[in-house]
Amino acid sequence: MAALDLTHYLYYHRVFPGHDDQEIEVLLGIIFGDHESFEITVTVVCVRGADMSNFPGDGSLFTGTVYEINDGSTEEEVSINPPEILKRGDMPLFIAGAQGTLGDVLDGDTVSASSVKGTFLSSAVGYARVGARTTSIELGWQANVTQYSAFCIPLHSRSFTAVQLNIMPVSAVQAGAMWSADWSEFGETRWQETGTLVAQQPLGKWPFKFFAVPEHSVPESIIDIQPGDPTVLYAAYHKRGTPEVLKTEYYAGNAVSDTGYEVAFDGTVPWNAELALLLISTRSEEKIAVNYSSPSGLSMYRKSEYSLPSLVKSFGPSEEAGISTSLYCIKRPQLNPGGIYDEMIILAPEEGNEAVPDTITLLFLRGVDLDAFSNPWEGTSLFPQVTYESGTATTIAREVNSWSLPPGGAMVLSILNGTASVGGLTDSLQQLLWAGGTPDNSLTTSGSALLMLPGDNNAELQWQASTGEEGWDLLQIILPATGTGSLKVSCSDADQAPENPTWRIDNEPRRSSGYQDNGISAGWHWLEFSDPDPYTLQTPPGRWIYIAAGTSLSESGRYALSGYPHPVYQFSFTALTNDTGNLSLNHTLIPELTGDGGFCFRRLDNCNSCRLQRGYCGG
Repeated sequence: MAALDLTHYLYYHRVFPGHDDQEIEVLLGIIFGDHESFEITVTVVCVRGADMSNFPGDGSLFTGTVYEINDGSTEEEVSINPPEILKRGDMPLFIAGAQGTLGDVLDGDTVSASSVKGTFLSSAVGYARVGARTTSIELGWQANVTQYSAFCIPLHSRSFTAVQLNIMPVSAVQAGAMWSADWSEFGETRWQETGTLVAQQPLGKWPFKFFAVPEHSVPESIIDIQPGDPTVLYAAYHKRGTPEVLKTEYYAGNAVSDTGYEVAFDGTVPWNAELALLLISTRSEEKIAVNYSSPSGLSMYRKSEYSLPSLVKSFGPSEEAGISTSLYCIKRPQLNPGGIYDEMIILAPEEGNEAVPDTITLLFLRGVDLDAFSNPWEGTSLFPQVTYESGTATTIAREVNSWSLPPGGAMVLSILNGTASVGGLTDSLQQLLWAGGTPDNSLTTSGSALLMLPGDNNAELQWQASTGEEGWDLLQIILPATGTGSLKVSCSDADQAPENPTWRIDNEPRRSSGYQDNGISAGWHWLEFSDPDPYTLQTPPGRWIYIAAGTSLSESGRYALSGYPHPVYQFSFTALTNDTGNLSLNHTLIPELTGDGGFCFRRLDNCNSCRLQRGYCGG
C-alpha cells in the first residue's frame, strides 16, 4: 500500500473547577481546496490529579515537554523510552497514530486507555505509573505499520509532601504492625515503623501497604494524602474480638404535634453487622410518643411484635436542657444482614402546637458481646452498662478507668446532646462518629467512640459542651468485647476437589484446606470457598457460621461434579412464633447467589405444643 498523507494533531482541553464542561467540540477538515472525503481517527483520554501549570487553558499552547518520534514502517513495535527523570506518582502519557495496525500493549509498563482501528489508520492512547522503585519505563504497542508518529507527555503529580503515618492501637504496634508507601509490585518492600517520616509523597489518594499481624485486621489500603508540613496520618488496625462501628446514619428535624412527625430513613444493613443501636432524642417539656408506621428490613421478623428494635432504656427530660433520649437495639440473629430497611418513625407530642426538635441516629456494629443484650421475648431485660448525666458547664472531662471495664476490653460509646451548637471533642483519644443538629441548632448531637483493651492506661475524655448557659446531657454506653475463638475448615472428597482449594471468611485473606485460624472474632461470619472451573466442579455452599468465644469450630466443604444437584446456600434461624403459632421471616441472600433458578428446602423444628403452618422462603 502506498503511503498516505498522514498528519497528526495533538490538542488539550482544560476543565476548570466549577465549570460544567461536559461536552468537547472538535472540528476537523480541509480549510480550502476541492477534496474528497478522507479517513480520521480520534482518541481521547481524560486525566485528573496532574500538575496543571503547563496547561494554561486560556487558548495558549502547552508549555511542557512533548517527546515525539516519527518513523517509517515496522512489523515489531512502536515504543518510546521517556528520557525525563520521573518521580513516584508521575504518569507518562503515550499517544500514537499509524497507517496500519497498532496491536496489544507491550508487556510491562504500558496500560491501554483508548484505541481505535479504521480501514487504513490506527490510533491509541496509553500510560504508565511510576512507582517508588521504577528506574526506567518503555511505552508502546506491538505494531505492523507503514508509517507512524507517537508523542509522550510526562504528567507530574500536583505536589509532594512529607508523610508521617501513625499506627493504632498500641496492641497492633506491639504485635509488629508496620506500613509502607512502596505500592509498586517490583522490588523489596521497605517497611516503616509507626511515626516514621517519609518524604516525597504525592498528594491525593494512593495505595499503602500494611504488615499483617496476629489477631488484627489491617486498615484500608487507600489513604488520602492532604497538604501538610508534614502531613500527619493515622491508620487503625482493628483487634479481632473487639467492638467496631461499621456504619452510622443520622437524621434531624422538628416534630409537629397535631399529626406527629414522620421520620423516614432507609439504607442497607452491612453484611457483617451483628448489632444495631437506635438513638432517638427530643427536646420538649412534655412526653413524646414514639411509634412505627412501617417497620421493614432491619429485622428478620415480619409482621411480629419482635419486628421492631427493643427498648434498652429511656433518659430525661433533663432539668438543664429538657432533652429526652431513648436507646433501642436489635441484634443477630434477629438483625437482617444485607437487608434493605425502609423505616418510618412517628414522633408525636402529647399536647401543644410548637414544633419539637429531634435527632435520630442509627449505628451498626460488630465485635460486641451479644450476650450483654437480652432477646426481645425474654421477660428480664439484660443490657450493658449505661450512664447518664446532664449539666450546663462549658467543658466536660470524664475519666474512664480500664479496671472498671469488662476483662476482655470494651468500647465506650459517648453521645453528647445540647441545646445549642456543641463544640465537640477536645481530646485525641476518641473517634468522632457523627455531629450535627436541627437547622436552627435548637437540638444538637455528636457521637464518639473509644476502644479500651486490657492493659490500657486510664483515659480522660473531653468535650467542649457549650458556649454559655446552654444545657446538655451526656450518655455513655459500655459495649463489652465479644472475645475470640478459632476456626478450622477442610475440603473433603479430595479426588473431586480442585488443586489447592482455599476458604475465607468476611473477604479476609484466603486459607488453605485444613488450616486452623486462631484469634477470630467470636460472632457471625460468612464462610466461602474458592471457585473451581465451573465446567468441572461446583463450589461448596457459602454459609453463615457462628463462633462462640473461647471455642473452636470445625467446618467442611464438599465439591461436586458439575451438572449434579448441589446445594448453593445454607441458612438457619432460631426464634419464637407469634401467639397463633405463625412465623414469617425476611432473609436476604448474598448477592452472588441471586439470579440463577432453583429451589430450596425448609426444615422447621418446633416443640410439640406448636402447630406449624406453611413456611416461606424468598430472596
